[in-house]
Amino acid sequence: MDRDGSGDRVAAISAVLRSAVAAVAPDGVPVTLLFSGGLDSSLLAWWLAPRPGLRLATVGVPGSADLARAERAAPSIGRPLDRLLVPPEEVPRRWAQFVAGSTDGSDPPSSVLFAFEIAFGHLPGRTVVVGQGADELFGGYARYDGVAPADAAGLARRDLDRLLRQDWPRTVARARAHRIDLVAPFLDPAVRAAVTALAPGDRFDPRERKGLLRRIARAAGLPESMAGAPKQAIQYGSGLARRLPRAPSRPGRDGAAPS
Repeated sequence: MDRDGSGDRVAAISAVLRSAVAAVAPDGVPVTLLFSGGLDSSLLAWWLAPRPGLRLATVGVPGSADLARAERAAPSIGRPLDRLLVPPEEVPRRWAQFVAGSTDGSDPPSSVLFAFEIAFGHLPGRTVVVGQGADELFGGYARYDGVAPADAAGLARRDLDRLLRQDWPRTVARARAHRIDLVAPFLDPAVRAAVTALAPGDRFDPRERKGLLRRIARAAGLPESMAGAPKQAIQYGSGLARRLPRAPSRPGRDGAAPS
């Protein structure tokens, strides 16, 4: 055991998170994981890999960072990768349609929700797993960089509250409109309770974004190329945000720097 107990913390959080992953759907139900090749989705993929019928899906414009990372990481998972390609010239038109049909109260509409909307329209399968909540629980945004753990805990509390009250319900609603059952293991109540119960110094490391989650990934056996991988929010990693006709969001929502 580590003298500071970090090994125990890694094991404890790993156990509750892995339990949430195992419960994403009943046995025999096909599952699709929205997979970017970054830390969050790679850890979920690693634990979901033994599940029969698992598929990995990545959305993006050709040449986007998410597509490149997913293609490099998928062989380590050993599951098929569906590449959901979006022609760059189509993005402005689809954005205009999304804005015209937006009724979720966003002002202006959210680019991250737009990226999910694009994905939901093309994903194979009806049960879809996503990595939402990892940044809020483990400190994945740029605004956490160099922040003292106690202050990071305050930021994380506000970020998680906003996610649960606003952004996640909107995302779930859009998924349901596409007849998709959306599952986020990081937002499982038991996972949230276990992580938020940690002392700030055990949960956040000002020197490394999502340091605790990276230790969990390494302990699970992920290759360092995946455990140490950077992660971008879907609207950035997919390359969609760069092709929108205007800045689509307020700072503090998806205006935060990607992680």
